[in-house]
Amino acid sequence: MEGFAYRFTIWLPILTQGKVVFTEEQQSRLNDLFHDCFGGFTQSSVEGFPPWSGSWLPAEAEEPIVDHHIVLIIYALQDVQSLACMRHLKWILQQEHVAAQEVVLIEQIPVHLIEAAKLS
Repeated sequence: MEGFAYRFTIWLPILTQGKVVFTEEQQSRLNDLFHDCFGGFTQSSVEGFPPWSGSWLPAEAEEPIVDHHIVLIIYALQDVQSLACMRHLKWILQQEHVAAQEVVLIEQIPVHLIEAAKLS
């Protein structure tokens, strides 16, 4: 892949306050979706302990909520279909019957992938 693209980064919580958020089956379905729609993806390791942890303090809470995440990176064409797919995906992931997450973070950054050049 070379030229202009979008890089989507998804911070997917897998544990929050010690409880499973997105199951291995749900993660597998996401993997299939990313292969089918975008030709692949990159993700942080899910084996052992997730490398990303984070916490946030809602206004009504007395203690921070601690989450453990995996990070997924997807490169896609800069087109309306890619944006629509990610918007729909975010909506789905936030549904009560899926994982009941108030916030699913998907970051979109336009990138220019470097073309190879022969050495003279």
